[in-house]
Amino acid sequence: MIEYGLWTKSDGGFVETQMYSKEEAERRLAHYVEMDAENEDDLSIVQLCPEHGYLDQPKDGCEMCAADEED
Repeated sequence: MIEYGLWTKSDGGFVETQMYSKEEAERRLAHYVEMDAENEDDLSIVQLCPEHGYLDQPKDGCEMCAADEED
């Protein structure tokens, strides 16, 4: 199952996760932008790592996958 989250560039982390469709993530992103227009450039939809998403790790740039590769 693919899981998505809203990633904040300024803080380098997820604002919200556990969205199971791109459409749901887009609705949540629109909500955040509606609440504060400054969020539009800071937030993006990111797919969570299929192996380590439960640790709120992005698919691209997962720290756990990178650590596994170094071992």
